[in-house]
Formats: sequence, structure tokens, C-alpha cells
Amino acid sequence: MIINLWFLSLFYEDLKSSMTIIFVLIIIGLGSYLAKYFEWLVFVQHVKEGFWKSKLNIYFKNNYGNGLGPRSTQMVLKSMIPNWWVQILPSHYQLEIKEAMKNITERSNDYALKREKIN
Repeated sequence: MIINLWFLSLFYEDLKSSMTIIFVLIIIGLGSYLAKYFEWLVFVQHVKEGFWKSKLNIYFKNNYGNGLGPRSTQMVLKSMIPNWWVQILPSHYQLEIKEAMKNITERSNDYALKREKIN
């Protein structure tokens, strides 16, 4: 046992650095493996029906009101919610978000038509 400890003490610095590298690689591998499941935990949260619809409508109304035209509304909606992000959500969230975007676009079109009739 004493001979083994003496032998290991000769290579202590090399062992310490190699074990550190191995430990770091294990932690990075484990972290990237668990990150995949963490992303799914974010999307699997149970939220009430209509959560995304109300969130989008309130955000759009507070920040942009009715002042945008139809083209500007489309551009803002595309920049606000990227299409790739909607595609990775569960299907019922996708439908809810698309419905909210459609309602916002319709309200914007209606407001633009009312402004044209007034002028």
C-alpha cells in the first residue's frame, strides 16, 4: 500500500490534470444531455387554455395599439414570434398562437378600413 501511494505521488500532477479534464468532459456531456430535457420541461408546463392568446393580444395592444397598418402588423408579428419557434411547440399551442396572430391581423385590417372611411 505504501509503495502504491509512493508510486502515485510521483505522477500526482499528471493525474490531477487528467482527472480534471475527464471530470470537465463528463460534466459538459451530462449538461448537454440534460439540456434537451430541460427545454421540453419548459414546453410541457400546464398553462390555462387561452394563455398564449391573451399574452400575445395584451403585449401587442400595449406596445403597438391600433396604430399599425396591415403590412406593419405582419412584419411586427413575424419578428415578434419566429415561425421556427412556433413549429417546435406542441400542436395545441401552435393553433392558439396562429389564431391569436390571425385575430391581431384582422383587427389591424379593420382599423385600417375604418381610418380609410373616415378620411
